Amino acid sequence: MEAYNVALFRRQVGAARREIGVTGWRVTRGSLLASLLLSGLLLPGPAAADADGKAVYEKNCAGCHGPDGKGATPAGKALKVMDLGTKQWAAPEAIPEIEKAVREGVPRMPPLGTKLKPEEIAAVARYTQEMVAAGNPQQ
Repeated sequence: MEAYNVALFRRQVGAARREIGVTGWRVTRGSLLASLLLSGLLLPGPAAADADGKAVYEKNCAGCHGPDGKGATPAGKALKVMDLGTKQWAAPEAIPEIEKAVREGVPRMPPLGTKLKPEEIAAVARYTQEMVAAGNPQQ
């Protein structure tokens, strides 16, 4: 996450105030933080997280689970990997379960906790769930 440039923010706020003619208002730390969080300036946007998750999936998961998560690849068929398209993985509460499976491994799947950063594990878990829920993987 990049450090936010307060001076730039103040210039932008000042310009916006002048443009719309607002005077006499005050920005508190709480309202500034809330505004930054709501605007997404302090957090990576979902597109960035999705792109990272997709890249992690393609590099580490698609070889067995396939581009659609169905496990229909030669390696997936040989290992009888889990179909990620089941309702089990689409449930909102499945994210921690997916993260744990990636981090610690499951039968016939090696743990990736030492290979991937926690952020990558979280991103691939979100991507996997979104892919399953959308029914349109990697598009």
